[in-house]
Amino acid sequence: MIGDVISFIGMMFSVALVCFMAYFATRYLGRFSSFSKANGDTKMRIYERIGISPNKYLLLVKIADRWCVLGVTNDNISLITELDESQTADWNCGEQSADNEISKFSDVLSQMMKNKKK
Repeated sequence: MIGDVISFIGMMFSVALVCFMAYFATRYLGRFSSFSKANGDTKMRIYERIGISPNKYLLLVKIADRWCVLGVTNDNISLITELDESQTADWNCGEQSADNEISKFSDVLSQMMKNKKK
């Protein structure tokens, strides 16, 4: 009886120790992950994400000097379109303009859809 209690306490201690070590190992490794990098020194940045339905999104991404609209689902990432400089010249994505207003991708997308219908 006493042996079973000591065995149970030892097992619980072992589980707690493994959880503790796993937590700190992931915290340590997370510092070196590309996901935790500040966007200031990377060549790729996601500026806006719009949810279309559960697990389906539109992303506005800047890769180096190219702007792309990506469709993202659980199983697939698709390039919808690549935007040129004339389409993105009046955007202030992530940068403050003179009047401190930031353009939102959803506003720009709705404006482009209105212009396309005309």
